[in-house]
Amino acid sequence: MEIKVLKPMRRGLCSGMDTFCGWAKKAREGSKVYVCEENISCPLATFKLGYGKPSGLEETLVGWGDAATIREAKLYLKNTVVIDRKVTFLLGRDLENPDLIVYFGDPDEVMRLIRRYVSLTGERVACRVSGIGAMCGELCAYPYMTNKPSLSVGCEGSRSRVFRKNEIAVSFPRDKVSSIELDD
Repeated sequence: MEIKVLKPMRRGLCSGMDTFCGWAKKAREGSKVYVCEENISCPLATFKLGYGKPSGLEETLVGWGDAATIREAKLYLKNTVVIDRKVTFLLGRDLENPDLIVYFGDPDEVMRLIRRYVSLTGERVACRVSGIGAMCGELCAYPYMTNKPSLSVGCEGSRSRVFRKNEIAVSFPRDKVSSIELDD
């Protein structure tokens, strides 16, 4: 799956309503999907993707079981990478000049891909795993904002909608995969 970051688009281009994970599932299945502030229903994705912090987000994280108390929810949100401006995302396969390429596979496949990347660059792949906000945060916001690859085991939303059984994922900024062949 690939992600292209675009300037904010006019209203109407981002039609429908779903979570970022839901849109990513459609993209992984072959659809091209535009995602912007108007069509994301997940409050955590709204925050991580740079559309602002919905009121009550800490309480939402506690209610989901992703934080024990408001204190831990605040710490989690403070320590997460968020996109620093409003953008539109194009998700799909075979996009022209994508900003991010997300590879899904079993741990052995992803290990070989990461190993190849390390052997060609000498750089390690980040693993800022939380099990919370995987598609929007670990596989989109973090690699886009840091220009570094990111490994993810998924979250409740992505594991049930985007990841297949026994898969993990790694997201590479486009310029980091020039010599690595990805087939998803």
